[in-house]
Amino acid sequence: MARLSRYYEALAERHRIKQSIVSFVLLLSAMTGISSLFEVLPPIAYVISSAAIAIVVVWGFIGNHSRKQALLSLVSQECARLEFEWESLWAEINTYQIDEEEAQRRNRELAERLSEVTAWPGLISVRHSRALNRKCLEAANSHIRDKYPAASYQKETMNA
Repeated sequence: MARLSRYYEALAERHRIKQSIVSFVLLLSAMTGISSLFEVLPPIAYVISSAAIAIVVVWGFIGNHSRKQALLSLVSQECARLEFEWESLWAEINTYQIDEEEAQRRNRELAERLSEVTAWPGLISVRHSRALNRKCLEAANSHIRDKYPAASYQKETMNA
């Protein structure tokens, strides 16, 4: 869960940056268009500006970055919520506050929610990034090692 939360947050950030690039290029192109009224720039600048506008508008439309960023932020938040709920479940199990049947039932519910939430990005064709996933896995493992420095966890992770 720690990896997934970080992964979807990082993907959301990528799409936020892409949307910012689209907005910046459109702003720059608009400024070029305004300056054309005063004939400040050479004619080639207007041709380049028009081409940039066309490319960026198409890229922004096809990429749908703001929608992807919003959805990925929601997925990241829900993964963080699920991570907290699983931590609470484990705490209850470790202190014998719930029986095995209840623990299994709640674990199944959490797993079903996780399956549903991680399917959302596929609904709007968010591409998977192996490199980003690897980076987030390393960050999550580091976080977990810091949070749970138990010798048993360290051994299991190192042998995996």
